[in-house]
Amino acid sequence: MSKKHAHVSFLLDLFFKNKAFPPFWKKITNSFTNNVVHKTDSNLDVEHKTYSISDVPNYFSIDFKNTTKHLKQLSTPLYAGYLINLELFEDLEDYLNNKLGRPRKSQLKRYRKRLDLCIAPEYKIFHGDIAKKEYDSLFDNLFEMTEQRFAQKEELNFELPFLELYHQMMYPLILKKEACIFAIYHKNKPISITLNFIDEDTVFHWNSCYDINYQMFNLGHINMVNHLEWAFQNGYKIFDMGRGDFLHKRKYINEEYMYNEHVIYNSKSLTASIVAHIKILKLKLRFKLIQFLKKTKLHLWYGKYAKYKYRLAKTKNKTPINIKFNIENTISEIPKLTSLNTINLSKDDYYFLIKPLNYFLHKSQELADNVVVYNDSNNKKTFYFKGLKKTQKITIEN
Repeated sequence: MSKKHAHVSFLLDLFFKNKAFPPFWKKITNSFTNNVVHKTDSNLDVEHKTYSISDVPNYFSIDFKNTTKHLKQLSTPLYAGYLINLELFEDLEDYLNNKLGRPRKSQLKRYRKRLDLCIAPEYKIFHGDIAKKEYDSLFDNLFEMTEQRFAQKEELNFELPFLELYHQMMYPLILKKEACIFAIYHKNKPISITLNFIDEDTVFHWNSCYDINYQMFNLGHINMVNHLEWAFQNGYKIFDMGRGDFLHKRKYINEEYMYNEHVIYNSKSLTASIVAHIKILKLKLRFKLIQFLKKTKLHLWYGKYAKYKYRLAKTKNKTPINIKFNIENTISEIPKLTSLNTINLSKDDYYFLIKPLNYFLHKSQELADNVVVYNDSNNKKTFYFKGLKKTQKITIEN
């Protein structure tokens, strides 16, 4: 950070770090809940000629007080944010019935029921206590999941650089109940991990990812309902889902807001004035350009270009993602056991079988513990999933 020109993130650098706001912001109020989240009488000056604060949700009402009379503030919108105002509903059932509708509510319950039936998962919430070893392990898994998810989406990975920052900052916050981690486990392996920051009556639903080998179970929706159930039970009023205009997010939210950038500068400095106004002008032009691209649907073409660019730059992944299988669902019996070898899927050599096995479990409604996996000793590319109800044969094609 330059001493002349500082740039910080409102949430990551200030809000979640003991609310270490600059002295020119005297009071910050959450306009949804009317809670005063920050107040100071400090008259200290700032040493920077320009001070940029990005990603400020506009539902935080900010009292800018120029105690030295030479500080000026410029602002501009950046992008939209999305949240659920939980105060509009009595409880989870009221929300599901009146926001999502009864058919959608029934569908979400079926998702959870199917997951519980097939893998008997364990649901954990770390809020106030977590062993450091488990905390570190969760982040190791989150790194791996995120890499695989972005590879599947064929998108450049913008999340990974931030995961290390979250790893460094969240542990003490969890112990102070200012953050929490939701995790869904299959046996001892996390298959869904979500990072949340918490401030009084607001939950910031910050970062979430799941194991793509379990995608058929709709983990994202199950995870979302788990969060909302917990939020209602614990009296939270706002569930902030942050930026990102996604269809699945729009199904849940009932409020939109805007992230702003504020640039505070020393009006006595010609250099600072020029730097501040140029920065604001660039951000305003960027905002207008993004609006234009969305209005004309050109952002969809950019998305296609980004995928094409990703494919050109793509390198071999050590974990094969696109193995193709030939699947036979009408197998009445399997070969004699003398020609088969029992497979342990916990071994890395057979990691690629987890996804097809999960599809088998999901479709046949079998419990994973009741399914035996065999490999044909005469054809190493052929495998069998034998459950209590059905049997499936799969053969690797490539």
